Amino acid sequence: MGDCLGKGAKAKSEEKDSGGPLTKKDEKDTKKEEKKEPASTTPSSGSGEAAKSDGKKDEKKAEPEQKKEAANKDHSGKSSGEDKSGEDDEEHLITIYEGIEEQYELQDIELGSGGYSIVKQAKEIETGQMVAVKIIDLDMLETEQTAGVDPMLPLKREISIMQKINHPNIIKLYKVFIEDDKFFMVLELMPGGEELFKRIEKGGMMEERHACNIFRQLVSAVEYLHNMGVAHRDLKPENVLVIGDIGQEKIKLADFGFAKHFKEEQMKTALGSPAYAAPELFIAESYNEKVDIWSLGVILYLLLSGIPPFFGETVKELTDRIINAEFDFEDSCWEKVSEAAKDTICHLLVKDPAKRYTAKELKECAWTQGLANMKS
Repeated sequence: MGDCLGKGAKAKSEEKDSGGPLTKKDEKDTKKEEKKEPASTTPSSGSGEAAKSDGKKDEKKAEPEQKKEAANKDHSGKSSGEDKSGEDDEEHLITIYEGIEEQYELQDIELGSGGYSIVKQAKEIETGQMVAVKIIDLDMLETEQTAGVDPMLPLKREISIMQKINHPNIIKLYKVFIEDDKFFMVLELMPGGEELFKRIEKGGMMEERHACNIFRQLVSAVEYLHNMGVAHRDLKPENVLVIGDIGQEKIKLADFGFAKHFKEEQMKTALGSPAYAAPELFIAESYNEKVDIWSLGVILYLLLSGIPPFFGETVKELTDRIINAEFDFEDSCWEKVSEAAKDTICHLLVKDPAKRYTAKELKECAWTQGLANMKS
């Protein structure tokens, strides 16, 4: 194929913005998942979200004394009603503060943006620590599809999960604030960090030992999540931040918008980016945390070759190849990759989830640990 990165860059452009539901049918399921009865909650009454019954802003503004008092309160939001997507909602206990301007100085340095959010750099006033603050417009969360329901359910789920996480390879969530119609998530800042895909895009296929260093850290993060009973459900290079020179990379997993507890309930809604989605997301009625293992296989393939394992001229062609686990190592790129690395990939990109490695098995395999013979 010559330029190994060429095809990867093309695939990137085609699926860059496809982080939502996988098909039109699944898009309906996703909307149903969000259509749950709203919790009866307001920040001033021990809640996890602002009062927005008719789309108007809460007219009640807390005075500084009230904000300081509110900072020590636990706020919880529990959704009620039937989950039409088939995924039962779990209880979300989240801690929310008021008065972000009293603790953090927001700076005019934009780190990123999305459909209803923007990420800015900020400084903690007391310590001088630099952080990233994700600012979410709550009004933008409400659409025609979420009218009369709880549009903040995915956000509350994300926060409840992130507030429990403490792992060196996962972005930390420090605090959450609410002010009028804005939600502020104070996150760990990675100075000089960039998306893993941008690192691949610039450098092409990685030497095996460098790919192993990055992959081992990512596997450690996923194993930690699975031990907690959490599936990420959107593993892809765009959600992995990297700092450090080649061979000295440090990574952190980010974006828990689709993360969900799986130990006590089934997962049924098809989410994530198609290029990294496991076969069962297209053909099964339910799935488990092994969808993350498949995604890790796609990422490892991409790290070692610079090209995706699955591609197609149409969405159907792409999904057919994923469903049938049709991939190979025929490109010349793979001549520089060890059989141990290829064998690891073959234990991840397995159509039957039961036959895939678990996160623990993947972490303990010789190649992931750097104990196998590598070609580069």
